[in-house]
Amino acid sequence: MMRRSFKYRAYPNKGTRRRLFNVMRRAATPVWNACIAEREQSRLLYRQKLDEACSGAVYDLRRDLTEKEEKAIRREVGKDIHWPTAYDQYKHIRKSDHAEYAPYSASMLECTVALADSSEKSFRALWLKGHRDARPPKQTNFLRVLTFRKSGWSLDADKLTLMGIGTIPVRMHRPIEGKVKTVTIRQTRTGKWHVCFSCEITNFQGSCGPLSQPKTCVPQGLRQKHAPSDGSDPNLGGAHNGGGVCSSSRTDGSDPNLGGAHNMQPVDTAMFRDGSDPNLGGAHNSGHLLIDGPPDGSDPNLGGAHNLKLFLTNLSLDGSDPNLGGAHNNQRMLGQVQIYFPDDGFIVDSAGFEIPHPEFYTSEIAKLRRLSRSLSRKQKRSPNAEPDGSTNRGGAQPCLGRNRRRARRALAKWHERIAAKRDYFLWHVANYYARNYREVTVWTRPAKPPIQYAVTSQTARRLCDGAYAKFVNMLKQKCEQYESVIEIKENQEWQEQKETLTEVARIEAIQPILRKAKRAVRKNRVGHLKSLQRDCARAATVQI
Repeated sequence: MMRRSFKYRAYPNKGTRRRLFNVMRRAATPVWNACIAEREQSRLLYRQKLDEACSGAVYDLRRDLTEKEEKAIRREVGKDIHWPTAYDQYKHIRKSDHAEYAPYSASMLECTVALADSSEKSFRALWLKGHRDARPPKQTNFLRVLTFRKSGWSLDADKLTLMGIGTIPVRMHRPIEGKVKTVTIRQTRTGKWHVCFSCEITNFQGSCGPLSQPKTCVPQGLRQKHAPSDGSDPNLGGAHNGGGVCSSSRTDGSDPNLGGAHNMQPVDTAMFRDGSDPNLGGAHNSGHLLIDGPPDGSDPNLGGAHNLKLFLTNLSLDGSDPNLGGAHNNQRMLGQVQIYFPDDGFIVDSAGFEIPHPEFYTSEIAKLRRLSRSLSRKQKRSPNAEPDGSTNRGGAQPCLGRNRRRARRALAKWHERIAAKRDYFLWHVANYYARNYREVTVWTRPAKPPIQYAVTSQTARRLCDGAYAKFVNMLKQKCEQYESVIEIKENQEWQEQKETLTEVARIEAIQPILRKAKRAVRKNRVGHLKSLQRDCARAATVQI
């Protein structure tokens, strides 16, 4: 059993958009802010009590606290704080206490509370692991997400009906599989609407084995040369290739490579042992394939050379290819592969396959500079705006200039398009390795230090454009989907660079402390110098 999300474009009309905005503004946003505010109060109380406990311990011991003692104090203080849960925060949506939420779906309000709870849990998980970039969820002026569970929605063909909102046309470009658990509708920063169906699938048909699922829209470097067993061409989105060749036919003329259907271009199965075709007057037909070839895998129709278009009808259990003389075929899913992330490319694997940097961001950097420069030149307020940001036409909402709104929308569309191209590329690369190999080993390394200490800005942009963490996550999901084994290991070359980058990070951490110490010496602040001395000791132990 696994969960999959199916995402579709939605096209609500003007009246439906207005009702969506009303629900988001009057129901979803207040509930979100109430839940986040309660959690912020708990964190603030925790910090206050922690400072008091640490100060008292330092005063009693007359020395600095060790790391073990600080952890013990944090653990004891955390026990005294009431951390709100999703169940505790249902009080914010109880309709007996909040009559303003009566017209809205209870399922949608519960999902908003669950969204705040899951965001808090994600932050705490990253914070406990030591991620410096972890930030708690914050209150917002407008929450652009609505989620429904079992009730409050219905789907009829390509029409999605939401309670209290209306009917929304959806572009169903693929069917929904499994049992729908949640429905989420959201608006992007560029104004596009998307609907996501989170489904629970019990029997997924794309399990591991001989390639039987067609691949669509394969990038040029990942084209598959071997056809699936049903005769469809993966490079044509699963459609049947009219130029395909049948390696064996039945007596009734049906083609097993086409699922038993009759081939419009039949080939006579009666062939001479030397490879000549009786239908061509004894000449050799380069399109025919010998069923019984030489043991070394050579094709007599090609003068003994190996035919790259051979079609595999059966594979050995150990992954060897009988058409290649028992050798292993690297393009079938019965082998192992190791993936590396080099500095001068995106991916290099153990099979010798290399993928250069996609450079989606770098290739259009000129357009990004032009859009950013255009946005910076626009006024942040309209000419007739009041000091509080409102206009003379009424309303207290801040009013941006029309030209600035357009420039900001154009810049957001550029970033959205680049992100979509990157996700499309990473999805196909991850799908390629998950489907064609049973065991995948990824030798990874942290991406932030190489980006931070890159020699040139172009190298840093390439590393940022690679999105290695997103690729590894996609590869994990695809391997789980196709029942392949994935193993994540730390690159051995990273251990050699780690020591040098650690020293550089410590020097960078100490430099601002030394500047503060100079100012403290000039002003004769003894207490501040003792505090900076403790900061220097901690900076000397910084690890990457």
